[in-house]
Amino acid sequence: MISLREMRALVALADHATLTAAAEALAVSQPALTQTLTGLEARLGAPLFDRKRRRLEFTDIGRKVLDRARRLLREAADLEEEVALHRSGAAGALKLGVGPFVETALLPDALARFYRAGRTVRLTVRSGPAAALIAALEAGRLDLVVADLDPDEVPAGILVRPLPPEPLGLAVRPDHPVLTGAASPAGFPGASATPPARMPKTVRAAGEAIALSLICDDYEVLARACAVSDHILVAPRRILGRLCAGTGLEILDIDLALPPVRPAIAVRSGAPVIPAREALAAAFGSA
Repeated sequence: MISLREMRALVALADHATLTAAAEALAVSQPALTQTLTGLEARLGAPLFDRKRRRLEFTDIGRKVLDRARRLLREAADLEEEVALHRSGAAGALKLGVGPFVETALLPDALARFYRAGRTVRLTVRSGPAAALIAALEAGRLDLVVADLDPDEVPAGILVRPLPPEPLGLAVRPDHPVLTGAASPAGFPGASATPPARMPKTVRAAGEAIALSLICDDYEVLARACAVSDHILVAPRRILGRLCAGTGLEILDIDLALPPVRPAIAVRSGAPVIPAREALAAAFGSA
């Protein structure tokens, strides 16, 4: 019967590329790791690696076994966590991933609602672009993600619950040539959080193109940069007023041909049921 130890050996080799590095990561000797992998091949009756080259490379069947190994290890970790939660009666820690808009506009109130009930859960919040957060959720490094997500773009195995969409707007410094009417938006650089795949890298405002040349996942930083430059800030309208009040930027009354931000709550299918995680998701749903 295949063991989790063999699955860990297979995944370690894929993640670390060489036998030496994989053995170090697993805290075993290289001969011991080689023996484990050779035993796995013998047990399955199929070659998992191409040994004709200088480095071990996965065969077609080897890659399929590797995909299954990753899923088995995730499910084993989920099982251990679920049993631990059952024994303790509660989750002691949660790992949350949030996108830039969520961090600025939704997170403060959601956390207030979550902790107002007297919860003592230890919460770690990680912010970043949605694609990186979803990858971390898939790998089990996050318990919950709330970010700008298109349900059609997330991988299988991730459950997505949409929140209300948020339209985008533009803002510039008070003496910006576009605001004074001395120039059109075309040719001025745009500043935005990491755009999702569905969003073009060039924004069209009043029929003219604004190329996104400053990308940062912190809207406060973007606003301060736009306050001292010719950059045009592209941000959800819900937070534009707050950003302008803090930096002196002014909102542009221009039609913007862009899809809205689509915040959504994402969890991994089959993950253990954690009451605290469900309560945190509900706190965002009340935003």
